[in-house]
Amino acid sequence: MSNLSILLHTALVAMFVSNLPLVRMLGVCPLASTFSFRNAWIYSAVAAFVLTVSGTAAWLIDALILAPAGLEVAQLLVFMMTAATLVQICETTFERFYPRMFHAIGTDLSLLAANCAVAGLMLTVTDTNSVTGSPFSLVEAAVHSIFAAAGMSLAILITSGLRERIDLNRLPKPFAGLAGAFMIAAIAAIVFAGFAGSPALH
Repeated sequence: MSNLSILLHTALVAMFVSNLPLVRMLGVCPLASTFSFRNAWIYSAVAAFVLTVSGTAAWLIDALILAPAGLEVAQLLVFMMTAATLVQICETTFERFYPRMFHAIGTDLSLLAANCAVAGLMLTVTDTNSVTGSPFSLVEAAVHSIFAAAGMSLAILITSGLRERIDLNRLPKPFAGLAGAFMIAAIAAIVFAGFAGSPALH
């Protein structure tokens, strides 16, 4: 398998086959949040930035600092501190330069620091690449992070858009609100689970 083919497969697996919220069930909280579709775009962009940088930074920290020093046991602690720092930078930037966007997202931006999708991605890129069966290289880790972030954003936008559309209709009470959001997420998860059976992605 050529390097380009490996990167392509890694990207598709990260975005569809191992989609963080819809397949691995990591970071499902944003799918149930009451975002408008417009605010979902903002949140998904910030989430994509945090996931992309966190995943790549995790590989570098593990390969250059933790592994040589034999401190793999501290992986999760160091990774979560890294993610929290990135989220704080985003939060400060938004609050100072984009106050309307900051208030539109609210506390959901702060909660991104503790989102299990971030931790899951950071631990994944320091492990074995399911495409090659060997540890991730830096380029593979960066590609996986970028497309895992894209998959997370896609899931947020799909569920937010469908939920906003459904809210315009009169629904029975059992299907309104949070219950409806989780039903939408469940149906989307079934769709994404279908990618695992695609021969093109294996």
